[in-house]
Amino acid sequence: MWHSHFWSFVAPLFKLYEEIPKPGRGQSAAVQNLELNAAITSTSIGFKKLRFLLASLDLSPPSESGMHQMSQTVCDKIAQLSSDDMNQKLLQASGLQKNIHISVDTRCNTSGIRNSRRTGLPIATQSTTLAMEKQSGKNYIVSAFTQNKLCPKGALLRSKGDQTATFPGGHTGCMANVHKLESLSEYESGREIGRNNAGAGVTVAYCTTDGDWRLHKGVAQSIQEANPSHQVKCLAVFVHLSQTQVKRAKKKTFSPHLFPDMTTKKDRQECVFWQQI
Repeated sequence: MWHSHFWSFVAPLFKLYEEIPKPGRGQSAAVQNLELNAAITSTSIGFKKLRFLLASLDLSPPSESGMHQMSQTVCDKIAQLSSDDMNQKLLQASGLQKNIHISVDTRCNTSGIRNSRRTGLPIATQSTTLAMEKQSGKNYIVSAFTQNKLCPKGALLRSKGDQTATFPGGHTGCMANVHKLESLSEYESGREIGRNNAGAGVTVAYCTTDGDWRLHKGVAQSIQEANPSHQVKCLAVFVHLSQTQVKRAKKKTFSPHLFPDMTTKKDRQECVFWQQI
């Protein structure tokens, strides 16, 4: 009797991991899988090398397609958290006056935003613009905007014969926001930075940019659309300003009687540089 009762006993099922509730249909994702995917987005290891690493440790690696699908959800969540954190830092740095001094610059995935001499088409395909506050002394990043021409999903659909999958916005889940034949614009990036600040109710007192000032014009345009009477003053970065002065001094033709003790052109230029500094 005891033996029959022992073998008829079945313990309830217990999950050895926690899950994140999923609003739609399908299996909920494990917390560990989401944490692993979030860690991968902050490193350069990639999904292929991660699967190779797990297989080398005699662990069953997850499918690469499943990791890509999960990464979209994870990246969207990370982007939302980053946006919320930047808005908090923006309000914290602007203070009660809701006025701030920012420094803005853009970085591309090439050496610059220019066209190819051979084809005439734009070379850069991605750019990231960051706005750093220069008011609290902590140099918080308070706003960011990315321009992107690349969309792997659209390229895959077109390779399979779907010519309607154009971008930007030509298919579901399109990641591109700039057409492939258009040039990346620092002015438009500045406008988005200004919209983010104006949307939070913050104005910009000073905008520090590089020598071309296109970012400043974009920021000032968006701020003035929300506050027509407000003027955004532009400041030049010390490095770019110094480089510009050096280039102009090299192109100048100095009179030989201006520096009687300087016998060569190089000596006269160096004397001008020291006076400017």
